[in-house]
Amino acid sequence: LFQGRSRATAFACITAGTGAAALTPVPYGIVLDMAGFRVAFLISASFFALLLVLSRTIPDVKGVETLRFDTIGFLLSSGGLFFVLMGVALIPTHGLLLASRTASLSFWGISPCAPLLSIGSGMLFAFIHHEKMREAQGAPALMPSVFFSSAAARHALVAVAFPFFLSGSMNIAVIPFMQMVANATAIESGLLLACAGMPMIALAVGIPRFAPKAPAKAVIRIGYVTGAAGMAVIAWAMARPDPLMLTCIGMLVAGAGMGTVNSQANNAMATAVGEKNAPQSGGIQGTARDIAHSLSTALVGAMLSFFLAHSFGIAIQPAIAIDSTSRLDISSEELTLMDDESFLGMLDTIELDGEAERTVLKAYQDARTHASQLVLMALSAGTICLILFTSGLPSAPLKLPR
Repeated sequence: LFQGRSRATAFACITAGTGAAALTPVPYGIVLDMAGFRVAFLISASFFALLLVLSRTIPDVKGVETLRFDTIGFLLSSGGLFFVLMGVALIPTHGLLLASRTASLSFWGISPCAPLLSIGSGMLFAFIHHEKMREAQGAPALMPSVFFSSAAARHALVAVAFPFFLSGSMNIAVIPFMQMVANATAIESGLLLACAGMPMIALAVGIPRFAPKAPAKAVIRIGYVTGAAGMAVIAWAMARPDPLMLTCIGMLVAGAGMGTVNSQANNAMATAVGEKNAPQSGGIQGTARDIAHSLSTALVGAMLSFFLAHSFGIAIQPAIAIDSTSRLDISSEELTLMDDESFLGMLDTIELDGEAERTVLKAYQDARTHASQLVLMALSAGTICLILFTSGLPSAPLKLPR
């Protein structure tokens, strides 16, 4: 539908829509606090019905050759992603190699996660090989080799996925913590997400508009550093008595980082693969965004569970008020991120006196904060490491055909 500079404008609008999605929790928070979940789901259903109606206004693309659908490639790619994401998602409850105590499924004491990850990875490697064979035969490929053989395309794809990975991570690691520890309401939680969404929209659209000659590589690197700084600020805020204000600042900084990266990522991708493959890059970018968001949910959830169990085990060791039997009973419980009331309810089956119960609760509170901070610092460090995946990006301003 769009060519040349109009494609750049279209990408900017898509980016703005991505940031605008982060603002929806504010009105939904108001609806939830005032009317409940039924009304919220009714509004969502009405919105998607409206989208279905509006989709009829999308014009058909004329002059485009109809290609034969690559069924084998579709099955390999979708199946591989399913098994990989399922394997990552089950790690907190089933373990990576050996099955955990809470595993509902195991094979001779082996966790299903490792086989799932192995099968998924094998299918994805087979998909790449299959696509190369189709290209060699002159057949159309779902993912042309230029998307993974070109360093510029690979690094641009990382930049495309980054805002969605970070956004999904914050939904898991930041918002639930603020609701449990700082007693953030649905409206306040929505406002926190809006703090990330507003600078994301402004910079994603504003940088191409007001700084069109900015070098893509430098802009994306600045975005990574800014996003990492935002995560570090939020991690620091979590240990404060009243973390909401500092968290808001951290979300603003993280949102600025995501918007800065997003301002260049989409066009960098289209430029890297050339005009011939640029139309196909839109679908691959969308897939990368969806995968990044799903992977962030699974990966951050697994990290939280691991760090929480490890931190709680360390925090409870010095507690002399707890006898060895009770300590063993407590350690056998499967810990998840929960509020104080839910944690105490989990301990109802364990006989603890008042002092021991307070000691265990304090250990859990410390572990909850420490685990959340470790996740955010890991995300911050990982974001800084993404600078290593920018060498293939253009150092000069992106040149788009007129």
